Amino acid sequence: LQHFKECIQFIHECRLGGGGCLVHCLAGVSRSTTVLVAYLMTVTELGWQSCLAATRAVRSYVSPNSGFQQQLQEYERTLLQEVRSPWVHFGRVCKQARLPCMQLPA
Repeated sequence: LQHFKECIQFIHECRLGGGGCLVHCLAGVSRSTTVLVAYLMTVTELGWQSCLAATRAVRSYVSPNSGFQQQLQEYERTLLQEVRSPWVHFGRVCKQARLPCMQLPA
């Protein structure tokens, strides 16, 4: 939870610069997924479960451990609005930066 803001900002800066960002951990299952889900929560209006489902639609084996799931729930409950509020909605950011927007499953 303490690193979410820094990670989210780094990923977003990469995207705004027209690039991508590889988010990975040792197994690519739990830690990296948690960071990605937190990012998606911040730049969309979706909650943690919807963002996790969208991530699983692309990589079916991802599975944040229960401790990381609790952190995502806490982030959604306590910090998300604060972190999200200064950001421009991702769709507008994509258009301004001419980036392809992510298509999240309905």
